[in-house]
Amino acid sequence: MRALSGSLFTYCALMFLSDVFWFFGIHGAQITAPFFMILFVTAGIDNQAALASGQPVANILTTGFLSYLTLGGAGNTAGLAVNMLLFSKSRRYRTLGRLAILPSLCNVNEPILFGMPLILNPLMAFPFFVLPQITIILTYIAMGAGLLGLPRLAMGTSGMPLFLDGLLMCGISGVVWQLILIGITWAGYYPFFRIQDERARREEQGET
Repeated sequence: MRALSGSLFTYCALMFLSDVFWFFGIHGAQITAPFFMILFVTAGIDNQAALASGQPVANILTTGFLSYLTLGGAGNTAGLAVNMLLFSKSRRYRTLGRLAILPSLCNVNEPILFGMPLILNPLMAFPFFVLPQITIILTYIAMGAGLLGLPRLAMGTSGMPLFLDGLLMCGISGVVWQLILIGITWAGYYPFFRIQDERARREEQGET
């Protein structure tokens, strides 16, 4: 159990399983959350206790680390919401972008999951599965290299707005890093979104 709780591979595998469940319309976070809690909550409690006593925090893989990296919700769709808001050529996704951007900033992405949809959408499956893995690995490396503050709270709060959760979890460096990661997810979703958006635009022209 100790080996699993300190394993980056375990963390990535649980995140991947959560996203796979979401892709098939099942609330993946509800299924994998107990395993995250069992394996990683103790490390988060140790970090929070160290912070309270004025000692340096030492653990990277915590439940707080998870909440810090759900950028827009499952699949890290904050970047996709930005794509829809700013770069849509179809009425469908331009409207969806306006509806989804504020919930996305609070890590609520059901409007995108079911409205785009991302669920059972083979075109969007690749970025939906891969981008969360990239953000986990990059953040782990950045924290390990001392470029980013470690998670200092045992857990995040569901629905906490982006950047505020970054500030509480990792300080100013956390806010800056979340901005960088949203830029990465924006770029990762962009080519797939352009195809989806173009299909919708053509359908709308055909209807017209």
